[in-house]
Amino acid sequence: MPKQLTPDFILAKNRLEPQTPWVELYEVLAVGGSVPLRFANHPARIVWHGAEYEPIAMTHETLSEETHSGLKQFTIHVANALRMASGVMNANDGLRGAKVTMILANINLLGLGDLRSSYYVESATVSDETASFSLGKPVPVFDLYLPGQLIERDLFPAIPPV
Repeated sequence: MPKQLTPDFILAKNRLEPQTPWVELYEVLAVGGSVPLRFANHPARIVWHGAEYEPIAMTHETLSEETHSGLKQFTIHVANALRMASGVMNANDGLRGAKVTMILANINLLGLGDLRSSYYVESATVSDETASFSLGKPVPVFDLYLPGQLIERDLFPAIPPV
């Protein structure tokens, strides 16, 4: 179901020159975890809906869609200067399969609305300077349509006849 955004949020989003900055908030929930790690791509700590987001330097690749409207895999690069990302990755099996919720919010409208998207960590690498996470959406295997095929024994000559 689509989220209903407030008129103030829509006006701020559609401005050509925003007067207040937009901030990216990230919630990372490790597999089997119950409390998400919260980070903000902002120089100061942010409180949003009662949750506190720690400041951390990060960048991500441009988000785009493929021709069949599926979201491609993209990568987030997180600063690892204090080895915090390394510790979290080592404690949680590299965060593979972790749910990452990306929230786009306006600093002045933190209580009014947001745009959310959820992804999953497909792979991760870490160095002394950065940790990189490849994010994507899982493919629903049971919802895929596969064309029916008739398999004949002639295709598999190594299998003995019954």
